Amino acid sequence: MAPSQLTRRSSLALGLTGLAALAAAATAGATTPLATVHRTTLGAHFAEPWGITTGPAGTYVVDEGHRTVVSLSATNQSTLVEQHHLWFPTGIAVGANRIVYVADAGKDRIEKVFPSGAIAYVGIDLSNPWGVAVASNNDLYIADSGHGRIVKLTPGGIETTVADGFVDPVGVALGAGGTFYVADQFSQHITEVSANGSKKSLGSNLADPVGIAVASNGDVYATEASSGAVVRITSSGVQSTIITGLSEPYGVAIDRAKLLVTSSGSNAAYAYSLS
Repeated sequence: MAPSQLTRRSSLALGLTGLAALAAAATAGATTPLATVHRTTLGAHFAEPWGITTGPAGTYVVDEGHRTVVSLSATNQSTLVEQHHLWFPTGIAVGANRIVYVADAGKDRIEKVFPSGAIAYVGIDLSNPWGVAVASNNDLYIADSGHGRIVKLTPGGIETTVADGFVDPVGVALGAGGTFYVADQFSQHITEVSANGSKKSLGSNLADPVGIAVASNGDVYATEASSGAVVRITSSGVQSTIITGLSEPYGVAIDRAKLLVTSSGSNAAYAYSLS
């Protein structure tokens, strides 16, 4: 793993702090905030949490500082999913079959954790894999940031590059009809890639987009690591900042009517009501 990738966290500026910043942005018309009264804290005792996702067993969080993966039940009870084999875990995805995929940027591979607890490793010639997403047919999409590409890995082990030419792709999320979305951190935008391979840029002046999630209505949510914000880009292209005041938000996921966000700088994970 390249030293520049290992030190990525230290190069990101801390986000805005406090409700005053949120209120000021809303007053200026730049922000449509989610009410903080609807925010709840997920889990406890994290150390620099990164990726977050949902699956059949609940919510899953990559606890990078502890080099573990934790699952959270509906009652916020935590269970260790993986705690022995990770070096620098970042992104996470969970299939309908309850197989957990963890991007380990420190070991240039994807760790596959089966419900039984058995572990396998997938991905060939990856360099700093950062984000992962799994489709309903169990195809795995990998943000291979060191190679500036998105890789698709089938359950049968066939690996293909489905999009390339990125500067630093660190997040990937799946949309409808074979479309997927890429958070290209150092290019400061989101790229929509259609099933036929055509690309379209989304968002403007994003501040280090890292995490990305797509709602069922086509809205795209992205974390801005260096501004401490979460941005929403609607399916019609309207961009708004909906959360501020976070410290290094990295992961984002959607759980029905809730937006889940990790705040690595605060060692916390939150759920925001989208209603």
